[in-house]
Amino acid sequence: MWPNGFFMSDERKLARIIIERMKQRAGVRSQAKLAEVIGVTPQSLSGAIQKGKIPDRWFDVMEEKFGVTREELTAPPKQIRAALVQPYGDADDSSLEAQAMAWLRTIRQRDPARYVQILAELAKEAEG
Repeated sequence: MWPNGFFMSDERKLARIIIERMKQRAGVRSQAKLAEVIGVTPQSLSGAIQKGKIPDRWFDVMEEKFGVTREELTAPPKQIRAALVQPYGDADDSSLEAQAMAWLRTIRQRDPARYVQILAELAKEAEG
């Protein structure tokens, strides 16, 4: 589920997805409430989305308060994951395939260790 607005950078898209997942796991509906839960201002939250960078401390707070890990928050969306495990060239929707690859590039740049983890998970899914 990529947010609308293909003009946004891959980093911003990923940050929006992560913030939405944080809101879901925290049981809040607004960014202002999420900001309160993680102990930052709403402006800090908006700024993180605009920069496409979620501070590590926010992941730590989410794990401490709600037991949700960084891996869960940064996992590929289901349709992106499906596009990634399809054999090369078999994707039904080339824009979805492009989004999947952009998502992977972003993770590779932002969190190389998580990127390697995701590749291993995807390989395992593709095998079985």
